[in-house]
Amino acid sequence: MSSPFVKTLAPQSVDDPQPCYRLEAGSYPALMLRMELRAGASLALPYAHLGSLSLDAETGLTLLFATHKVLLKGRNLQPLYELLARHRVEALREHVTAAHRFPAEATVISSIQLELLT
Repeated sequence: MSSPFVKTLAPQSVDDPQPCYRLEAGSYPALMLRMELRAGASLALPYAHLGSLSLDAETGLTLLFATHKVLLKGRNLQPLYELLARHRVEALREHVTAAHRFPAEATVISSIQLELLT
């Protein structure tokens, strides 16, 4: 029996308007942010350790946690920035399908880069 608290994102579909993230289902902010990498690895970090968010057209969306720096690259990241600032995103995933196959308004994460801070 699988736990209702451990859910991976559903397989990507070109019909899904937001294929690269899942929102917290309840009305409360998410406690953890899980990143699912294309290679199959996952990492969850607590929102309580999120110190800053920055969005730059050149470098992407940067999340600075107490222990990790996370860099998201992709397109249409502004809506994701707003949701992350409110702790509404439960999970992020690198896309595995060509970005041009998704609607132009879709947020697409082409890469998630994780750096352990020392």
